[in-house]
Amino acid sequence: MRRLVTICAAILVLWATPAHATGGDGGGTVGPKGDPVVYVGEPGADPVGSPGGTGSVECYLYNVTGVFIGDNIIGIGAEPEPNPEEGHGYLLVCFAVPSGDIDLVQIITYQPGVNIITPGTLANQALKELPLLYPRPRLAPPTTVKQVVGIRTWMWVDPADWHPISATAAIPGLAATVTATPTKTIWDMGDGATVVCNGPGTVYDPTKPDADQHSDCSHTYQHDGTYDIRATIVWSVTWTATNGAGGNLGLFQRTTQFTINVEQRQAVING
Repeated sequence: MRRLVTICAAILVLWATPAHATGGDGGGTVGPKGDPVVYVGEPGADPVGSPGGTGSVECYLYNVTGVFIGDNIIGIGAEPEPNPEEGHGYLLVCFAVPSGDIDLVQIITYQPGVNIITPGTLANQALKELPLLYPRPRLAPPTTVKQVVGIRTWMWVDPADWHPISATAAIPGLAATVTATPTKTIWDMGDGATVVCNGPGTVYDPTKPDADQHSDCSHTYQHDGTYDIRATIVWSVTWTATNGAGGNLGLFQRTTQFTINVEQRQAVING
């Protein structure tokens, strides 16, 4: 009965808002293209936003034993139908795993041997549950101290997060897997400069001399002040299905914003 109540409540929400999707939270907003941005209140802290998904989706068929009344559906089977019959109408419900959140509600007519929903639709459901990570940006000198005008600031994101991430949506006889691969990091330095790094960047090692280290991901501030930095990972997303279908879903971004202070230091000569 609890599942029945949950499904009915979800129908009311999803019927009115079919573009249901997940995203970041905890002080988050969106960038120019609608991709989420999270803010780090304390310099050097990790992002507060959630990854945005649980990783997989499972779909089931439920009997619809009642009628439509406005936007409400009355009389839904409390458990999935194990033996659907050809030509009968059913309610297709897709759940995120393991959270149990409902991602899709759709009335279908069951036809054996015919996919209930297309591979592309499954791919879009998996995309909603794709746990895209927010960058964990790092600087040298660290963000806990002031940067210095004329001194190179070295940037990177946590290399542990630089790997493909996948999510799968499945119904009996068909599954679609969406895979996001990080392609580059974009740093908006807050002073009008943008630095594009083809990878996570190189971790700075404070135990080594600067002459023994190199990074293609750095920036030198020319003026003192307070700057809001945005670190963005760009993900390339593709999908494949068990029936051989597949495609490209485009580029997605996740951004972390934080603030640094840059100061001007003057040399003092005595003598």
